[in-house]
Amino acid sequence: MAASASTCSTGEEIERCDVLVIGGGPAGSTAAALLARAGRAVVLAEKDHFPRFHIGESLLPANVPLLDELGVRAALDRAGTIVKHGARVVSADGRTGTTVRFSEGLLPGPATTYQVERAQFDELLLRNACGFGADVREGTTAREVEHRDGIWQATLAQDDRPSRRIEAHHVVDASGRDGVLARVWQSRRMLEHHRRVAVFSHYRGVLLDPGIDAGNTVLALFADAWFWLIPISPEVTSVGVVFDSAAWQAAGLAPEAALERAILNAPEVSRRLATAERVAPIRVTGDYSYRSTIVARDGAVLAGDAFAFLDPVFSSGVWLAMRSGERVARVLDRCLARPERARSLLARHGRREHRVHRHFWRLIEGFYSPGFRDLLMQPQPRLGLAAAVRTALAGTVSYDPRFRLRLALFLGLTRLQGRCGLSPPIPLTAALAAPEPLAEDAVALQA
Repeated sequence: MAASASTCSTGEEIERCDVLVIGGGPAGSTAAALLARAGRAVVLAEKDHFPRFHIGESLLPANVPLLDELGVRAALDRAGTIVKHGARVVSADGRTGTTVRFSEGLLPGPATTYQVERAQFDELLLRNACGFGADVREGTTAREVEHRDGIWQATLAQDDRPSRRIEAHHVVDASGRDGVLARVWQSRRMLEHHRRVAVFSHYRGVLLDPGIDAGNTVLALFADAWFWLIPISPEVTSVGVVFDSAAWQAAGLAPEAALERAILNAPEVSRRLATAERVAPIRVTGDYSYRSTIVARDGAVLAGDAFAFLDPVFSSGVWLAMRSGERVARVLDRCLARPERARSLLARHGRREHRVHRHFWRLIEGFYSPGFRDLLMQPQPRLGLAAAVRTALAGTVSYDPRFRLRLALFLGLTRLQGRCGLSPPIPLTAALAAPEPLAEDAVALQA
């Protein structure tokens, strides 16, 4: 359904729609597609022109049913998208590690997912929203977004057209880290103990694991940092390292030098990159975790990174964004059908979103404790704990008591591991430690 237009008393033409979506990433495109499919008039304002580069190339099995619902999975398969069966988690020196396969989880669910080049994947989702009937406007920035007299109003500033005013019953803020409404509401809270920085690029010819594991993510762990290696095409792999921000600043290294030193200090990564060629510029992003204390207010809802950004170690970002877009679409469709219930429906939605993010945040908090990594890389089959962890890492959010009890027990054991050493601790090295001098250099210094 298309947006309508009318002229106000000042002579300015005002557009009207059911829902204004700000941002065309996975959260915004998913919300717009499903709302438009439900027959709602949707305008999506995206400040960039697609395709555009974005980091975060790894999906989770929990994505797959939603890809089916959106009708885009077949396009991924036709394009030869890399299939991901799990992840290889290994110490940076390569001495200890395990392969996590989603097919070996505790609960039934998809056994595979995809590794994607985000420029292509995000464009696929955006064009899909357009195909469902959403009015998609690229090169368009939403400004002066405000709630007045029971309606949402905004100015849409386009690259090559005059600005236009628009009114909507609801707004979906899927503007990512820009956080258009979270900044207005002053509701964003940084998670101060999780300030990190990622340095990354793309490489051709990276050595991958054999067979079905060739498409898996590789996580190589230091004591104070970690590498990702994500194959995004048959030839190209995304390679990045996540440092603690304070440690990186203390080292005083430029991004390229920091990346090179981390590779040198990680024999597992050095081995895989031995004959690889870098084919993209080195990029840096502040991997700062945050959340908004408010999910919805006055009929506006935050989705995806506009609501919260979690550490990317478990590749939950795209899944959480698309899931939140899907949930937002469903709740706003109900709000439009029953306006008198909108306040209670959105309040319930907000509580659920906070609950889901707490679930993932517990896993991320655990990962940065040595006990979690010790038990993750030395899995024991007893009690089905390893299977429960595999289910959690697949992106599953379940209230099945078998799953919840085993995951809680695993997290409890990781805390005991840190205190009592239930399993042999895995020695991990520092990512940015200065390299030891070569033997001939040491002799020269003594002379």
